[in-house]
Amino acid sequence: METYRKSHNIALVVDSRSLIAADKENDISKDIISQLKDVKVDYGKLPEISVKQAVEAAK
Repeated sequence: METYRKSHNIALVVDSRSLIAADKENDISKDIISQLKDVKVDYGKLPEISVKQAVEAAK
């Protein structure tokens, strides 16, 4: 988003939840979504999980 902001000479990008009022023509959501559609997030290696078998109760 920072690259888009700088390349379009935008001083400020505000989330719509933080906005009180704005003209619809200033909404850049579609542009940002189209730029992010092919971005893949790498969360790194996921933790390995194993299940231990319950030990049979002593008789």
